[in-house]
Amino acid sequence: MIERIVSLVQKYRMFQEGDCVTVGLSGGADSVALLYLLQELAPRYRLSLSACHVNHQLRGEAGEEDERFCRDLCRRLGVPLICRRIPVKEYCKANKLSIEDGARQLRYQALLEEAPGKIATAHHADDNAETVLLHLLRGTALDGLCGIPPVRGRIVRPLLGVEHAELEAYLQQLGQPYRTDGSNLEDLALRNRLRHSVMPRLKEENPSFSTGIFRMAETLRSERDLLETQARELLDRAALAPEICRIPLTGLPPGEEVAAWDRSLLLAQPQPLRLRALRRICADYAISYSNARLLLFDQFLQQTGAVQIEPDLRLVVTGDRCALKRRLLLPSIQPTVVSTDSSQQITISGGRVLQITPVAPLEIKLFVNNCNYQFENLLDCDKIYGIATLRSRWEGDRVQLRGESCSRSLKKRMNAAAIPPSFRPGLAVLADETGIVWAEGFGVADRVAVTPETHRAILLEIHQEETQHDAG
Repeated sequence: MIERIVSLVQKYRMFQEGDCVTVGLSGGADSVALLYLLQELAPRYRLSLSACHVNHQLRGEAGEEDERFCRDLCRRLGVPLICRRIPVKEYCKANKLSIEDGARQLRYQALLEEAPGKIATAHHADDNAETVLLHLLRGTALDGLCGIPPVRGRIVRPLLGVEHAELEAYLQQLGQPYRTDGSNLEDLALRNRLRHSVMPRLKEENPSFSTGIFRMAETLRSERDLLETQARELLDRAALAPEICRIPLTGLPPGEEVAAWDRSLLLAQPQPLRLRALRRICADYAISYSNARLLLFDQFLQQTGAVQIEPDLRLVVTGDRCALKRRLLLPSIQPTVVSTDSSQQITISGGRVLQITPVAPLEIKLFVNNCNYQFENLLDCDKIYGIATLRSRWEGDRVQLRGESCSRSLKKRMNAAAIPPSFRPGLAVLADETGIVWAEGFGVADRVAVTPETHRAILLEIHQEETQHDAG
């Protein structure tokens, strides 16, 4: 048995020389055997061994006995032990979790917090077989058949190639007792029913059923890993630069697109690889998914249109482009009268502020000398006709920008600049009684641009409320 464990450790590079390894010690047969076995392996890898016991505070005095047992065992073996007490019931109630799920989450959280290095858990071949059966009963794809991973981050499972009966026999040879959790003997949980009723029947047909499942899972993990590598390479090849605004908009994202891929390249792949790529996208962008949902995404990829997949995320398919878009809906700006004689701050969409600052004649000359009149956000006050109003774009708005020979629709300018429709209501426009004199991101109208004859001017700057930035 020990050589099988060593073979698995080496195959998955579970330990490096000098590693600190913390054993998750419940006091049951499996974890006690793991502690002894790692003590045997410690000199080979020069491991620094410790243990952590988590008292879930679910079993009353029996739980206290488990903790005392672990303390006595570690004291006798000379292994440092950390004990954690966790109120599982309160956590499960607050987070609407089953006791089993909540206890597992908190147990791993405690182990990750307490362990300075690797964490060794006592999952064995029978646990792996039960997990695969559970997945089969619920309906699963390739990942569910891969069973319990031998290594996941800092967590290692050296006993996956060993059956529970072998571990019990090992402890019997050592004369080492262990604790038994009474809840594991009940048939309330599905896993327990599989363990007590189904697994024995399967082992009657094939005594090596659990180790056979482990070998199958190893093979499937290799095939899954290959498919995962190919999916990542496919997404790298298919990646397109996200479409962004062609003009700068202060304090706003560069555009709605989070990521984009070449649709034709994705559709040219076999469906299993395509589904794996879609799964990778979901994992990378925190999109909830199931096998059925991945199939729906794949079906949608073969059409065109948009579908909402998360509250703030859409999948958009157009021509040869497949993109994830995050919508930032900016509210319209309520019309506000602007003073051209004094400084003014006006809050606009997206938690931003428009700063309006009068510019003195001497400062205007400095601007002129340094910039040769190339001002995007400097307006000649004396050329503003009547009342100046800050507002959103209105239907039919047109503007002739500085240096242009004719006016053009602001809507068409926004289309050409690839400004997302959801941004447009919140973009600032300054207008007088004859039309637009300045538009955010586009600059000043030609008729109010400063000249050598300008005596009064205002400077428009947009910044976020916390950190100032010049307007684009």
